[in-house]
Amino acid sequence: MVKIRHADISEKHKTYEWLCLSDTASMHMGEPDFPNNPIPSWEEFNEGFEDFYYQEETREKGSVMIIQDGDEEIGCVCYACFHLKPQKAELDIWLKEKNTAEMVMDQKL
Repeated sequence: MVKIRHADISEKHKTYEWLCLSDTASMHMGEPDFPNNPIPSWEEFNEGFEDFYYQEETREKGSVMIIQDGDEEIGCVCYACFHLKPQKAELDIWLKEKNTAEMVMDQKL
């Protein structure tokens, strides 16, 4: 069964790896297809991606949520609300590997 839970600050590096270092990263950032959106280093991500995404008291602005299939973590969903119109959110899904994307599509989530 697939479950979603809020991430905490101790999981920030793991979510960085899924976004920036997984085999899915080239689908949305970095050379050759996205030269204007380079893959950030951990230091750049840690500085630029706000900690509030991992804090319970600021979930109205946005949050990172870990996606689990049984006991296996397969990626995360990130939502941001602070920069959009009221009652609107931007959603991103970061999967830890391409095989995960295929599994998700097979389950029609």
